[in-house]
Amino acid sequence: MTKRRSRWPQNLAVLAVTSLLCFGVAELALRLVAPVQTFVNPLRSFHRHDPDLGWTGTPNLKARFRHVDFDVLVRSDVNGFRERQTTNAPGPGSPLCLVLGDSYTWGWGVENGEVFTDVMQNELGSLADVRNCGVNAYGTLQELLLLQRCLTNVLRPRLVIVMFCFNDFYDNINPAAVRPSLAVDGARVTLRNHPVAERIEGWSGNLVKQSHLLSAIDYMFAFAKENRRTTELQRQTFPNHTVAAGPRTAMAYTLAGFKQTCAHAGAGLWFVRVPAFSEVPPGADSETSDTLKTLCDQAGVQLLELAPEFRAAGDRPLDFYFPHDAHWTAKGHQLVGRMLAGRIRQELAPAGR
Repeated sequence: MTKRRSRWPQNLAVLAVTSLLCFGVAELALRLVAPVQTFVNPLRSFHRHDPDLGWTGTPNLKARFRHVDFDVLVRSDVNGFRERQTTNAPGPGSPLCLVLGDSYTWGWGVENGEVFTDVMQNELGSLADVRNCGVNAYGTLQELLLLQRCLTNVLRPRLVIVMFCFNDFYDNINPAAVRPSLAVDGARVTLRNHPVAERIEGWSGNLVKQSHLLSAIDYMFAFAKENRRTTELQRQTFPNHTVAAGPRTAMAYTLAGFKQTCAHAGAGLWFVRVPAFSEVPPGADSETSDTLKTLCDQAGVQLLELAPEFRAAGDRPLDFYFPHDAHWTAKGHQLVGRMLAGRIRQELAPAGR
């Protein structure tokens, strides 16, 4: 018995060494398969802390983004936004068009050059200078704060396009410590968690970011945790297939902020509703469509609907959405980019002439 007990430190040491060797082999194999840093967790890997916005893109980053449906190379520009890659560049003095949004705008799952803002630029050429300011997981409030920062940095857009997703209703009121949000008390709306405190990563957090294997494991745990939080937020936001009073009030607040900010800058403003995959089939219903239209009408904001464009394009929605993911394929980005470019051409061409 004593002899068996005396062996446990030796067994523990063997287990530790074996685990480290297995980790090293797995890490080396992943690096050989993908020499460029590969991430499965885009928010914590492609972005960095920002006290005003919660997070922003990491400047001049080049890394692969891998998922069951795709494996793409992502490049960011000096400002941390998705780097533009087009064959038809804007000319000097082309009217500036800023496009704000979340992962759809950032280009989740598609290569640089396939994002709908790149499609817009190729379609419009010198008629407009299309800038992609999409950031993963942003809500409408964060997009408003980002627009105000862009204007402070002497950008003077002719047109501001805000891509709206149904999750914006609850992202704006999400009390998570990593983002600014809105607290709603009846008709009273206040900004909370602003500035956002930085989470100290420490050596372990930096190790996760540098490791191919650990970043994949970290994503699995983070995804499960966020999924539980999101499920609860959805339950509170969409009771009985309606939008609750608090999220409605918060959205009205951000719409008024966008309207006032753009009017002060002399810029046009469009909100574009991004349809979920389930909303594309003919006759599909949405608890957010009518609510957003009512709020936009009240705020005097022009709203564009994309669902009819997807329905008119064919009877195969999966051509435009990844089969295991909620985001657009390159074909979906093509459809959206050409539709928006056509609307911009109508808007700006008379002024150009």
